[in-house]
Amino acid sequence: MVSRENELLELLESEILIGKYKPGDKLPPERQLSEKYGFSRQIIHNGLIRLEEKGLIKIVSRQGAMVLDYKKYGDFKLLDTIIGFQKEDLKDDLKKSIVDFICNNQKCIISLCSNNKKFDEHGDLLEIIEHLEELQNIQERKKQISNIYSILGYESGNQLFLMLMNSFKKGIENAVFYTCSDEVAYQKFKIQIQSLYHAIKGGDGERAIDINAELNGFILNKWNI
Repeated sequence: MVSRENELLELLESEILIGKYKPGDKLPPERQLSEKYGFSRQIIHNGLIRLEEKGLIKIVSRQGAMVLDYKKYGDFKLLDTIIGFQKEDLKDDLKKSIVDFICNNQKCIISLCSNNKKFDEHGDLLEIIEHLEELQNIQERKKQISNIYSILGYESGNQLFLMLMNSFKKGIENAVFYTCSDEVAYQKFKIQIQSLYHAIKGGDGERAIDINAELNGFILNKWNI
């Protein structure tokens, strides 16, 4: 169950990120926020402190809280919120930044995997990829695609890349949702995933990176960027 403080935090984060409160705007006083959203003054106060920690606002003594430009001041703690947003809630430049960030890190992951002579030694990843053919449920499709990238992070041999891919699970699922829900697009995407696997397995890092770039371009296209 989401705590009342986290509920408030998600609400205010969302309103700032979608532009209801813009950089330079002053948030209403704690008393007004309490009345408007139905939270206690203490929860409001704690929530504002956490927003400041994430780089969304600046609290000035006796003046209140001013909204900051998260693109300049946002902290990595804000990442969970950003990658959890649906397509309609994100501006195009932020959608592209998310996919580009994932893609650039995937280049390093794929390069390491291609040099790993024991890559998918037991065939577990190949089994998941082959199972994509049988999936009809959109939720299962995007979940398995996200799992594929997490396994690639593991197979890279770098624990931080695994953590990064795990951190981006929700964002990856959101990004591929529009691909998974279009049958023609999903079939093309699935074939590219298979090609990516075989390029990595064959040690052809350059080809694998090129295929992954095509995959990410495909996702961006389905996001209508």
